[in-house]
Amino acid sequence: MRKAIVVGGGIGGLSAAIGLHGIGWEVTVLEQAPELTAVGAGISLWPNALRSLEALGVHLDKLQEQSSGGLHDRNGRRITRWDADAFRRHHGRPLAAIHRADLIEALLDALPAGCVRTGTAVTGLADLDADVVVAADGIHSGLRKQLWPRHPEPVYSGSTAFRAVTTLPHSTELSTSWDDGAEIGVIPLHDGRVYWWASYVAEAGIRHATRKPICGTASAAGTNPSPISSAPPRPRRCSTTTSTCSALPCRPTCGAASRSSATRRTRCRRSSAKAAARRSKTPSSSPPRSVPPTTSTQA
Repeated sequence: MRKAIVVGGGIGGLSAAIGLHGIGWEVTVLEQAPELTAVGAGISLWPNALRSLEALGVHLDKLQEQSSGGLHDRNGRRITRWDADAFRRHHGRPLAAIHRADLIEALLDALPAGCVRTGTAVTGLADLDADVVVAADGIHSGLRKQLWPRHPEPVYSGSTAFRAVTTLPHSTELSTSWDDGAEIGVIPLHDGRVYWWASYVAEAGIRHATRKPICGTASAAGTNPSPISSAPPRPRRCSTTTSTCSALPCRPTCGAASRSSATRRTRCRRSSAKAAARRSKTPSSSPPRSVPPTTSTQA
């Protein structure tokens, strides 16, 4: 029987091990942590991820399908509504969420007992006796650096995120609120808890002494999301600074501004026309002049 060693017991490593085991390989997973504990926060699983897990034979009994939700601005005004039924009809699967620990547990259940060895650090390939070695040891992979030393390291995206799981005193729905360069969101989990996150544009390498100034308003998010920040409202403008929303048009805000400008232009044209009509009716000793018709230009 062919042998495979997977270095790293995260989601990617365990999934690779399940796939190899399913086609008849003898698989061993080496994880440097002393044990696989319930760490992490929530994870949203989209239809492609659900199909992949189904193909691997992973049973997710703690999955929470999302039934409603939407996007909001920083003041809680709804930008758009998410139609869960239409989403399922189009993609064939729902949008769902699960706690990372529950997903890891489901992946472990799909592997044979004794397949995963914790407390085993791998520093090189020389001591690994296998036909195939899968390097799944994280984004700062030491094995990748050994095999491809010129491979570029991960680059900071420009946005810092805080994530956690908590309990709210009321029910909630999938929700994301946007501000200039920031966003906050909540996703219900299966056991009544919610996974929330808050991200904002920040310089690389910043470390805060306390989480309170940044995350103080996050736990209040719910069906009517709180403003992302406590600052007074700023003038709305059609701009997005986070990569997640750069592809979405800002039509409601821009449309409102466009209609307002068009209204002002219409009023000015009407005032000019009335003034011209009054001048034409006023007696004058000079010969009457013809008033050129007022033209309308659609901006």
